[in-house]
Amino acid sequence: QELDKANSNAERRELRAGAKTKEHFDPQKETGHEIIEEGKRVQVQSAEALARAGKLVADMEEIAADTNVALRSQTEQMKNTHADVENVNQGLRRADKMVKDIGKRLATDKMIMCMILVMVLLIV
Repeated sequence: QELDKANSNAERRELRAGAKTKEHFDPQKETGHEIIEEGKRVQVQSAEALARAGKLVADMEEIAADTNVALRSQTEQMKNTHADVENVNQGLRRADKMVKDIGKRLATDKMIMCMILVMVLLIV
């Protein structure tokens, strides 16, 4: 990512640098031929800047598409993880209920054992 950022910053600087023109061009002091040459130079610079801008846009679209794919993948992973957590929670609820049922049975069994013991003691 840092390399991409550095490349992007370099391309932006290049794009801005291509937009600079001759500082002191005065069409009143220039000949017709010089004015035409300056116009051609400006057109070439503009075409180059436009090509660089188009490349930047294409690169940004590619990065956006890659980011979109990564986000979709992560969203799917999160959905799967959520489903797994729900399954674990359901299993824990079922296990908790089973432990409570086993506890009730043990209490009932102890009561029966105590009753049997009392009956044996009463008989003896």
